[in-house]
Amino acid sequence: MTILIFSDSHGNKTRMIDAAKRFSPDAIFHLGDHASDAAVLRDIAPLYVVRGNCDFSGAPDERTVEIGGKRFFLTHGHRYGVKAGTGRLRDLADENAFSAILYGHTHLPNYEFHGRTLLLCPGAVCGSRMTGVPNAALLEWRPGKDIYMTILEL
Repeated sequence: MTILIFSDSHGNKTRMIDAAKRFSPDAIFHLGDHASDAAVLRDIAPLYVVRGNCDFSGAPDERTVEIGGKRFFLTHGHRYGVKAGTGRLRDLADENAFSAILYGHTHLPNYEFHGRTLLLCPGAVCGSRMTGVPNAALLEWRPGKDIYMTILEL
């Protein structure tokens, strides 16, 4: 299984289309901020979207998605204070059996493991606030195996 993860596209649709065509994912997650940009990906793979702090309608604030034997929690992250750290997401991991908690908002790619739960921010399609480099993330796994994660430069 392969999942392509985007966040904070802010109008940069072409980068997402190019990445989706390149990796041919089994599913695509968009973690908010210009979540409506993700509509251009609907014909490429099943699409799961959450709303960010710059989105005002059209998607839930957060959601749980089960794919290929893995359980994912999707959020933009602003409601969990991710710019100040991932403590509240770690608490969420302690309370739930998620394979991964995926968030955006910071515009900086980041990952850590909390127990067996991957906490992952793919960075921003529009570019990092620090480096200007646009990022996304790719998750891959085989049934019954652990998730392999890659941060992508778009």
